[in-house]
Amino acid sequence: MLNCSAINNLDILNISENFLSQEMIEKFSGLDVRVLANNQKEEDEDSYIDGRYCSVSE
Repeated sequence: MLNCSAINNLDILNISENFLSQEMIEKFSGLDVRVLANNQKEEDEDSYIDGRYCSVSE
């Protein structure tokens, strides 16, 4: 189980459009925050896999 009190201060945690497994999404869903996890990507279907970058916003 993930344990991070700072995340629980959020209203929404958007982890959409990442490369997260279903197991990891379920761990995030166990937190006390609304989790959005739409459109997860798979390495074998994305042509830009070697050019991945971190995208962060508020």
